[in-house]
Amino acid sequence: MKEYIKIDVSNQIAGRICSFIAKRALMGDNIVVVNCKNAMISGEKQMVFKMYLDRDNVKVFSNHAQGPFFPHRPDTFIRHMVWGMMPKGTRGRIAIQKVEFFIGEIPERIASKYKIIAQKEYKPASAENKNSSLVSINDICVRNGWSGKSG
Repeated sequence: MKEYIKIDVSNQIAGRICSFIAKRALMGDNIVVVNCKNAMISGEKQMVFKMYLDRDNVKVFSNHAQGPFFPHRPDTFIRHMVWGMMPKGTRGRIAIQKVEFFIGEIPERIASKYKIIAQKEYKPASAENKNSSLVSINDICVRNGWSGKSG
């Protein structure tokens, strides 16, 4: 049974915590990321919503099946951010496969699969100390078409 490090991303700045996760995965750690919907993106609310909505409204005139595709669920949203911080090659593909993402907590039906050896806290990424505007990943995903259901 693999041993995992559990990282709770609630009230964490998404970009900073994703770079921390990418670095740990590249070092070879198996990681479980929980509460992806509670991660935060800093910025004015309307500006952040507009940025992600504009990204989804890109039109392709040649072949629509070729993308661009962007995630709408919080777990895939965070996975996409972590993947963007990995090297694009064999090393990055192996590292991203060592990371599991969950919208909330680990579901009861598969909790026995994960042997948690440590729970990491990453304080510099905490959103509690920030005075700026913050938007949760959940709000962005719901606004962009996610139904809000984790199943």
